[in-house]
Amino acid sequence: MNFHIGDKVQLGTRAGTVTDVGTILIQVKTTEGRLRVVCPWELARTRDR
Repeated sequence: MNFHIGDKVQLGTRAGTVTDVGTILIQVKTTEGRLRVVCPWELARTRDR
């Protein structure tokens, strides 16, 4: 699955927005305001894109 900057995603119990897409890792800003770097297979895109 390809992710793009601005995509709304779910990371386990957290929700967030993709802020950077690297070759392997993706940076996500959670709704709590924290930045997390995760692997794409840990994410699920939410419906409101």
